[in-house]
Amino acid sequence: YINADENYIFYSRMNNLKEQGAESIFTFYANGIFRLKKDGKSLTMLHNKPVGSVLVYNNTVFYQNYIEGKVSLKRIGIDGENDREVVNDEVIACSVYNGRIYYTGFKNDHNLHSFDASSGAGRTELEGNYYNPVVSAEGVYYIDPAEKYHLRLEYQGETKTLVNRKISAYNISEDGRYVYYQVDGTDEDGLYVYDTLSEVSGLIIEGSYKWINIAGGYCFFYGSDENTVYAYRPGYGLNRFMPPVKTE
Repeated sequence: YINADENYIFYSRMNNLKEQGAESIFTFYANGIFRLKKDGKSLTMLHNKPVGSVLVYNNTVFYQNYIEGKVSLKRIGIDGENDREVVNDEVIACSVYNGRIYYTGFKNDHNLHSFDASSGAGRTELEGNYYNPVVSAEGVYYIDPAEKYHLRLEYQGETKTLVNRKISAYNISEDGRYVYYQVDGTDEDGLYVYDTLSEVSGLIIEGSYKWINIAGGYCFFYGSDENTVYAYRPGYGLNRFMPPVKTE
């Protein structure tokens, strides 16, 4: 997981297969959360235990913590201080909107919950069967396991099905106009884009893809081989993403 703000890059590390003998103090820490300046300097370790998802918001890192087979959601400041538990459940901090962090229950329910990013005060937002929600001004986007993993949008008590096929992942453009989604387990597997203005979906590329990310107006995603990266932008088309490596 990689996050960035105005000054730093934050990322999780899982170096279980790291070569022995590398001349770095971080060789001894196979897993954890790290902070790095954008010029590649001042590497700092914030957490040195196994982690899952990582979300950075308002000078705080929200992360899945693994200890002795138990998973919980914790928070720690970007300075490495005030490390504490927020939710005692195997949940992912999925979405941020209006100062609140949203997630779905795992052990006891699949409702939509949230907590205040500053105080940690929590509440239940919606009762139902929600997976991978994204909360925005347009409403709550989510995958509905009870409806064959279709993509749905809920707004002011009304629910609309955007994609009536089984999807495994999705993401939304920065301006909210486009929804990118991966169809899996059908005869029409592929990565698609849904235009919220025309309410029409179109195929970008056939096959299985994952790790859909949005940045700078582009949709970036990986092929199933985990080595090929693609970049797509409406009106510009699809290309292989092969940026040059900057060296000093």
